[in-house]
Amino acid sequence: MITGYQKRGDMKAAMELFDSVPRKNVTSWTTVISGFSQNGNYSEALTMFLCMEKYKSVKPNHITLVSRRDAVVLCYLKCVFSIE
Repeated sequence: MITGYQKRGDMKAAMELFDSVPRKNVTSWTTVISGFSQNGNYSEALTMFLCMEKYKSVKPNHITLVSRRDAVVLCYLKCVFSIE
């Protein structure tokens, strides 16, 4: 369901659903990180990645790391070249 909200660009609803999940796993974290990145909210994606790292029971997988990398690259490009 989080994916459905993010595909519509409704990250507020996606975050409300994410916040309501009592036991977050790597899939739920990765979905939110990817959703922020895909919707152009790169700093939010990176913030969520850092929050996930503080959440000691969940470790990032290769998909999480790709989502984080994309957010870093796109954030950099947006800042340096002022692209949207």
